[in-house]
Order: sequence, then structure tokens, then C-alpha cells
Amino acid sequence: MKLLILDLDGTVRRPKSGAKFINDPHDQEIIPEAQTAIANYKSQGWLIVGATNQGGVAAGHKQLEDAIQEQHQTLRLCTEITCIYFCPDYQGLHCWLCCIEPIVESSPIHTAWGAEYSGTYRKPGAGMLNAAIKNHCGYKS
Repeated sequence: MKLLILDLDGTVRRPKSGAKFINDPHDQEIIPEAQTAIANYKSQGWLIVGATNQGGVAAGHKQLEDAIQEQHQTLRLCTEITCIYFCPDYQGLHCWLCCIEPIVESSPIHTAWGAEYSGTYRKPGAGMLNAAIKNHCGYKS
């Protein structure tokens, strides 16, 4: 399986309002050049997932539910992305996984990811990447 893990903020999506950060789930748009590149990878059979820090939750600029809705809106805007992993804290302790469709029948649409990589989820740590590789490719990092 070919897995493409994308950083999101400023590379795939940006605030429509011109603000520095997305603070409202609907204040975002997909960057056209990124959309083209992502569609190209998808057409070649790549599985595409996103990974994003959401420090705005830790800083109090938005609530966890806002960050979840933000990821779901991104998935609606860029349907080639299968799911998004995000870390809402500065210490990299927690990771959430948001999907439009459950990955397996029993999985919810958004869920807290396990503690296996706790402390490394926040980028530049590799926790979200390791979780994506394990979850989607079956490899244990």
C-alpha cells in the first residue's frame, strides 16, 4: 500500500478569511495547487491521510469539538483525504482520528487514538505518522 501523509495547515488548506489560523470550521478552503496534486496521487492509488497540530485547542482559541468539526470540514472539501490525525495539546500526549467513513465497521467517525505514541504525537514528533502507518499499513513502528 502506498500511503501519503500530508501536513494540512498552510500546505493543503488555509483560512478563507485571510486570518493566520483557522478558528472556525467553515473558515477554510483547499489550496487549488494542493487539490490538484492530491487528486493526482489518489488517481495513482495512494491512500491519503492528513496530520495536523491543533495548538489552538491548548491555547484556548477553540474547543476540541471545533477542531473535530474543522477536520470533518476538510474531509468534505477534499474528498481524496481518507482521514485526519490531529494533536490538540502542546505535549503531544493525545491524538484524535477523524474520518468521514469508519475505517472498520465498529470504529466511530472520530475517536481518541491510543496511548502507544503518547508524548510524540505533536509534530515534529512522529507519533501521528507512526499511528497512521500502523493503522493503515499494518506496520508497527
